[in-house]
Amino acid sequence: ATLFLATACDEEDYRNPSQIVGEYISEHKELLTSSELGWRFDYSPDDSQYGVYTFLMKFHENGRVTMLTDKNFFYLYANEDDLQKPYVPQESDYTIQQSEAPVLTFATYNLITKLADPELNVPGYGWNGENDFIIMGHSETGDTIYLKSLKAQQRCFMVKNTVEWDTYFDGVNNMIETFEAGNSFFRDIEVEGCNPVVMTDFNMTTRMGVVYQQIDGKIKTDLCRFRFTQDEIRLENPLY
Repeated sequence: ATLFLATACDEEDYRNPSQIVGEYISEHKELLTSSELGWRFDYSPDDSQYGVYTFLMKFHENGRVTMLTDKNFFYLYANEDDLQKPYVPQESDYTIQQSEAPVLTFATYNLITKLADPELNVPGYGWNGENDFIIMGHSETGDTIYLKSLKAQQRCFMVKNTVEWDTYFDGVNNMIETFEAGNSFFRDIEVEGCNPVVMTDFNMTTRMGVVYQQIDGKIKTDLCRFRFTQDEIRLENPLY
């Protein structure tokens, strides 16, 4: 995919830097708000500790964003009142502003900012999530936006969504329910073209598990990140 980035002026470009940045910000806001079904944002706050959390987001021209995630994460750490909250998209503010580069900020609390909440998960840290993302560019077709978290420099991306939200999350939530319904300690997983896999200690809060594979008569052990799609569980680490 081609990556489009803001570049310095050439000798035929007499616009001042602030004008170039302003046009770059406007271009990406227009791109963000142009998708009728919004964007799928796959985000891992820290590859060494967490798997991937998926959000569907719809950006509006008035600076508001609507988003939804799977039921498991939606209600995670919910208090008694929050457990009564209907499972529907949540709305909050977003901005695109210039720092060292254009930055997309989730400016008020919503489902993705939960990953940065220091009162949840690990006290003082949350999931090491962030609310600010540098806009690195987009694909030539405009169907992928490349991002990087501002502090940790964790690379992530948004993909233009093409599925109705209800359809997508019905599939995701069914996958999670099926995955949780069986033995909570280990799973035998068949992966085409790979050695047999046993996955243990999978954790729905961290989206991490321990994977065992027998390779050349020896047992190889790895931590494995995973995420759910509407029709599969996807392992994010390479297998052998």
